[in-house]
Amino acid sequence: MWQFLQRLRELLKSWLRHRATISEEAQQPLCSGDRKELATHQEQRRLPEEITGLPLEENWLSVFSFLTAEELSRAAALQSALRRVAEHEDLWRHLCGLRWEGKQWMPSSELFRNGNYRGLQLTVAECRSLLRRRNVKPGHCTEKSELMEAVNRSSPNMAGHQGVFSRSKWKRSYVHAELDRKRTRITVDEVAHFRWHLIYHGRPSSMGHRHFQKNGVFVSPHFGETTWSLEQDGQLFQLEGMAPLKVHRDPDTWGWILGAGSSTEYLSVEMTEK
Repeated sequence: MWQFLQRLRELLKSWLRHRATISEEAQQPLCSGDRKELATHQEQRRLPEEITGLPLEENWLSVFSFLTAEELSRAAALQSALRRVAEHEDLWRHLCGLRWEGKQWMPSSELFRNGNYRGLQLTVAECRSLLRRRNVKPGHCTEKSELMEAVNRSSPNMAGHQGVFSRSKWKRSYVHAELDRKRTRITVDEVAHFRWHLIYHGRPSSMGHRHFQKNGVFVSPHFGETTWSLEQDGQLFQLEGMAPLKVHRDPDTWGWILGAGSSTEYLSVEMTEK
């Protein structure tokens, strides 16, 4: 059985690569006399019989579990017969777990906090988790429909989110997280969420992690209480009495660096949620 699934995996990967090439060629205008070639292309668009004969969805899931996110998306887009399996929640939840390992504020067991889930059905627990991580108090909302509306109202307006129409909540989580990791403007909630490790003139501070409170207050171990703010829509971090620090995104951890390359650097540190 294992060898059979491996064979199907290689067949499917090969077909997806070939199918993508055919789709690109199909965009080119055909000259007269190309009917035979077109017929050949149409025949090659069909799935191999070894794949179409696979009987059970469980077997399909076993095969698709070998595919990357890009290959799953290609399968869903190029063959309607594969779409239902290619967007299965278990497949995308697994991919999210793999992709988000070691990334800051990206718990693999929960939907991406900045995702847009309009038109989808979430559980009450999922709604409450999203609202909690978005710092939105549900108030007296107890019904699932009310919680879902609160989630939709609080969804960040991120560039590119509107173009993702998958019916899979975990696929949306994956795609929206990929879009969001390219964002270079930090939010007040993110500054307040993390603790910050100070590196001053290349030397790590021994005074513990800093905490910039959401109300704009910062208690420095050296200078006492002071204030902080974000300028230029989150591109600059301003501490009272200091020159503004440029905001940078860490491409490896998806965390943040305030003042990268300067004499004063703050590196975001993930804190375990209680």
